[in-house]
Amino acid sequence: RTCRGERPLSHLEWALNLPEAVVIVAIPIMVVTKVRCGNEANSMIMTRNIMQEPIRISLRYDGPDVISGEMNIDEVISALQGFSSAYAKVASEVAPNGYQELKVTAIQPGSFDILIVAAVYIMQTGDALEHIETVVNAAKFTFEIITQIIGLKKHVKSNPYTTQINGQSHNITVINADKVELTLSLPAFEMYKDKTLDDDIEKITAPLCEGRIEVAKLQEIGNDSSEVVVTSDEREFFRSRETTSVEEREISGTLVSLNKKTNRGTFEFGNGKTARYFYIGVDKDSFHSDFSRKGPVSVIADVAFDENLTVTHLDIKSVKPLQSNLELHDRHDSSNAQESPKD
Repeated sequence: RTCRGERPLSHLEWALNLPEAVVIVAIPIMVVTKVRCGNEANSMIMTRNIMQEPIRISLRYDGPDVISGEMNIDEVISALQGFSSAYAKVASEVAPNGYQELKVTAIQPGSFDILIVAAVYIMQTGDALEHIETVVNAAKFTFEIITQIIGLKKHVKSNPYTTQINGQSHNITVINADKVELTLSLPAFEMYKDKTLDDDIEKITAPLCEGRIEVAKLQEIGNDSSEVVVTSDEREFFRSRETTSVEEREISGTLVSLNKKTNRGTFEFGNGKTARYFYIGVDKDSFHSDFSRKGPVSVIADVAFDENLTVTHLDIKSVKPLQSNLELHDRHDSSNAQESPKD
C-alpha cells in the first residue's frame, strides 16, 4: 500500500494503519506514536526508549526457623504461588490488554529473603504521550494494590468498619473499630471487599507461626514507604477459613532434619508428606541423640491440623526410637542361627 502516492508503507506500518495509534509498552518501554500522512493516521515505531526498569520486590521472612537462611520448600512454593497469583489478578485489572511477568532472581541468606523482578507489559490504545506515565507506573501500582489490601486487613482486624469516599482523589478512608483512619485507593478497596486476593494473601502469610517464623515483609526495593509487615500475632486476620485445630497425638515417622541451636526441623510421615516441628521437651541432649540414630521414631506431640485435617506443625514433647522391619528381621535371623544345633 501507499499513502497518497508517497513511499510504500512497511509491513509493520501497514499492520498498524489504525484510526488511533497502538501503544505497545513494556518495562523498559518502547513508545509507538502517530505519523500523519494526508488525512490518514498511520503508526510507526520510534527508536527512542524510556529507560524504566522493572521494579524489584523483596518477600522476606524472619524468625528462628529461618535464621540460617533456610526455609521449608513447601512453604516457599506456596508463598510464591500466592504472590504470583495475587500479582496476576491485580495486573489484569490494571492492564486488561497486557500481561505480567515475575522472576525470582535471588534468595538472600540471613533470614529468608526472596528477590522478585516484576514487570507489566501493556498494549494500550489512544494518544501515546498521554499514557506514558500510566504505563511506567503500572508495575508499581499493581504492587501497591497488593500491599494496600494487606495493610487494610491489618487495619480492620476482621472487625466492622465504616468508610468515607473522597471523590476528587479517587481514594477511600476506612475507619476501623478503634476509630483509626486508613486511606487507600478505590481499586484496592473494591478488591478487598470482593475478597479477590484472600486465598493468595493467605498463602503469603501462612508460614507465620509464633516462635518459628515471626515476621513477613513485602517491599519494593529502594522504596522504604512501600514496606508492609505482617507478624505472627496478626496471622489470624489473614485466614480465609477456619483452618487450625491442635491435638496431642502419638505419631510415627522420621526426623529428617534438625537445627540443634533452635531444636527445629522437618518431620516426615509414613506417606512421604512432611511438616515442620519444634522440640519442646525437657531432655534436649537425649533428643539430639535420638536424631543422630536415624531410622523411624514415635513422637508424642501437640499436632496442628488445617481444615483438611492435614498436619501443618508439631510441637514434639518426647521421642521414642522404633525398630525398623529390617532390624527386626536381622535380629530374628540372628536368634534362629544361635538356636540352631550344629551339625
